[in-house]
Amino acid sequence: MNKIITLLILSSLLFATSCSKDEENPKAELLSSTAWKIVAGSVGGLEESLSDCDFDDRYYYRSDGTYEYNNGAEKCFSDDPEEITWELAEDGTQIHIVAGGDDQNVDILELTETRLVWETSSFFGTLRQEFEAVE
Repeated sequence: MNKIITLLILSSLLFATSCSKDEENPKAELLSSTAWKIVAGSVGGLEESLSDCDFDDRYYYRSDGTYEYNNGAEKCFSDDPEEITWELAEDGTQIHIVAGGDDQNVDILELTETRLVWETSSFFGTLRQEFEAVE
């Protein structure tokens, strides 16, 4: 009888841990389920001056942890993007981004199916950017 109880306990522990690893964080699913486009931004509390070329750019948080930036048809710059990866904090409050050896954390202020707002510290003050989901 002890062997059966032990086997049941081990089986339930195995099942519980395997399920939790397979389940994706709901915020990670929201980030990776769509492309995002920038709609507004500010630096140090002052409105960021965005150009037309910024509005056709697309940002993709892939579920495999890669991040893709599509410069759009109207290019702000011609450089090819470097390899970029991202990871969502376990509590879903920050995105850790690594680009070309540099890493940065951005704080998620709002994340819904249609809207993403984040901010981070920069040399010029707090950088805040707002994005909308692209259909």
